[in-house]
Amino acid sequence: MKIAIISQPTDGIYPTARGSIGIWTREISTRIGESQDVVVFSKKQSVKDRNVQVGRIEYVKQWVHFDLFITRILGLVRRILRVLLRQDINLFYRYYYYEWYYYLFYITLSALGIRQRKPEWVVIHNFSQFVPIVKFFNPGIKIAIVMHCDWLIELNESVVSKRLQDIDIIFGVSNYITQGVKDKLPQFKSRCHTLLNGCNSNAFKPVGNIE
Repeated sequence: MKIAIISQPTDGIYPTARGSIGIWTREISTRIGESQDVVVFSKKQSVKDRNVQVGRIEYVKQWVHFDLFITRILGLVRRILRVLLRQDINLFYRYYYYEWYYYLFYITLSALGIRQRKPEWVVIHNFSQFVPIVKFFNPGIKIAIVMHCDWLIELNESVVSKRLQDIDIIFGVSNYITQGVKDKLPQFKSRCHTLLNGCNSNAFKPVGNIE
């Protein structure tokens, strides 16, 4: 079996994992890679960053320059409006972060990369808007989304339901998150499961009793 993992577009994975979810991706892919083929999609961390094969894990690095350009334009417009209207309007979160076109170039390149490599499963973190794009380019693939937050509960119910219509598994990293999704989106209840976060026992070891 081959499994693809799409990192959050702001997270670097290899050679250095950045951010809590970046570390999750690195740890999980390393363990899966001991017995299965894994493809990890993440942003380029530098101009010289290249795709890397490490054992059974392929790290695919994607350009995010176009997406970052959009982010910077929104930031510029926000500053202009703050001066003209004397009002702070956060355009990034109101009109971009949760929309279908958030990091559209990144997720489209990743979806095309998945189509080329033909894994059986793909894992997506948090961003439900990525699901239909991946499915569009890979109609036969199975998709799991791992929720590290409450966005499926907090966002518009009808929008989220449409995005998740082709989802196969919804993982919450706590029972609280999983139960919240079941309560808000009962039509997906049978697809919801809890996958608790763990830790690297080689890096974190008990030090004995502490008073």
